[in-house]
Amino acid sequence: MLLAKRPWWGICAYSELSCAFSTSSCKQRDSSWHYPPHFDPKHDSTIPPRSSVPRRGQNQTNPTPGTSRSRAIPHLTGVPSSPDQLVGLVLRQQFGAAERLLVHLTDQHRVSEIAPHPVYESAALDALRWDDEDLVLGIFSRWLSLVPDIATLHSTFAHVTQSTVIRTTHNKHTASTLSPALWKTEHNIIATFLSDPFRQTRRLLFHTGNPAQHIRLIKRFALICASKGYIHSVYTPSTNLLLNRLEAAQFAEFLDRIEHLAVTYQRSVDPPLPTNAQQRHLTMSRGLSSRSSSNATELTRYLRESAIKLLHAKNWIKYAKKVFKRNALDENVVLRDHIFEYALKWVTPKNISETKPTSQSAKYIRFLQQLRKVERRKEYERVKVSFEVSGSEGGKEVV
Repeated sequence: MLLAKRPWWGICAYSELSCAFSTSSCKQRDSSWHYPPHFDPKHDSTIPPRSSVPRRGQNQTNPTPGTSRSRAIPHLTGVPSSPDQLVGLVLRQQFGAAERLLVHLTDQHRVSEIAPHPVYESAALDALRWDDEDLVLGIFSRWLSLVPDIATLHSTFAHVTQSTVIRTTHNKHTASTLSPALWKTEHNIIATFLSDPFRQTRRLLFHTGNPAQHIRLIKRFALICASKGYIHSVYTPSTNLLLNRLEAAQFAEFLDRIEHLAVTYQRSVDPPLPTNAQQRHLTMSRGLSSRSSSNATELTRYLRESAIKLLHAKNWIKYAKKVFKRNALDENVVLRDHIFEYALKWVTPKNISETKPTSQSAKYIRFLQQLRKVERRKEYERVKVSFEVSGSEGGKEVV
């Protein structure tokens, strides 16, 4: 059983955290801590909360696995109670106190007052030392939800480099509570996260121990990152790992969900499209360099083409056809010719004179040929509108 053995991340997470901080080792947690409410991200299946499992190393007599604990938090006399103090607690590696404070703020509906910060990734990593996987999912997700999305990260912390000291309005609350050593630690964490987001978490989940045994955690991590704009950091490693470890329907569902979350976020940060239809088509035809809503369009195309390749690699043609059909109904996204060539090579025999295609393969070939015409028509309409708008703009300039 899961509770009868120490998880693979128990030792790994501790060693990673020890490298991330220059301060002393983590203090022993108070045994009275009660885990925070279950965090259930949007579009994810509901995981029923389980009883709290005591951490290893606590001074408890014959702890009983599965013993229920109250979710109420004790009176926080003499302990931090302000959102501004959460960063300091995590930097000091006082994760037990940080967890109690987070529960306290959640119960008071004050989570929105917590400023996003990259340091909360370390608190999420600390949660991996729990023995109960459902509990890990809840706490891990809650802390990751406090990490800034990619737009907030660059707008708030972009000035941080390895040679600067961060003392901004965003974290001015730490000026009176952090020592110079912790200031330096915070600065290094931010600079590292800017250059390589979620590096420690990706290393632990994708390259340590036996990741195949912890698929739920990997899926949750990838979906949270996608919803925050870090899709390019997690898409390839997560899909390559899940491809050989999920059933066809489960993997296809994961691809749909990660596309939805990533594109929804991209649309939320992109400038709006022009209201004029011709100008809108022109804007979308200029690609990523225009820094317009075509960012979301290009991302959608990239994710759908990648999904088609992944599904064909396992010969899951049924689900690849669904991606093709969905894109055919989307006038804004045009699949390139090379993806049709890629799909055709999986169903077209190498030597037609020796091997004849099966009836199913022949139907799929006709299906691809028809959809290819649809995509070419969409591309033609887009180029036509772009040419017409460019010509009208040129005429105005001459006048």
